[in-house]
Amino acid sequence: MSGSDGCQEETAVEREVLLAMQPSYFLRQLSSSMQNASPDGKQGVPDLIHLCPFQNLEDPSTLSYSVVVIGLDTYQWYHQLLQEPITGQENETLQLGPEQSMTRHQIEEALVVLQLRGNINVLFLETWQELAQHVSAVTRAVAQRPYKKHQEKQPFSFCAKGKWASGVHIGKDGK
Repeated sequence: MSGSDGCQEETAVEREVLLAMQPSYFLRQLSSSMQNASPDGKQGVPDLIHLCPFQNLEDPSTLSYSVVVIGLDTYQWYHQLLQEPITGQENETLQLGPEQSMTRHQIEEALVVLQLRGNINVLFLETWQELAQHVSAVTRAVAQRPYKKHQEKQPFSFCAKGKWASGVHIGKDGK
């Protein structure tokens, strides 16, 4: 590719894909995929297409997919409070959808399927600041990857082989 000033531009395919989701969307998609897996109530394997529609873009072995859900604990706590009866008013609870009634166990089962079958990592964070710190750390690690590969190829400095090992011989008296 050639730029307007005659310089060559290079493009590279990103190998790390990060998708940030709101808790409501994540739980709705997770609930939908679980229902599609077991419409008759029997235990089944969730359909990953409903949870991560980007899954089929490329081969999961070449790309690393990560889903970040921000504020899931707070979201579940808030909706749990909404389900509790209001004092002084009997049978006046707010009926929530199936995505808000998912148990921690159901979520963990789906996470195992995502990791094993879909090669998708899921990270639960509480704030956007935690997401910024995570992205910064991952970016730093990816940027250092070529340097670390170069360092791994270098022989150890204490290795006895090589030209540098043929230095000046020092006797027992230090001369």
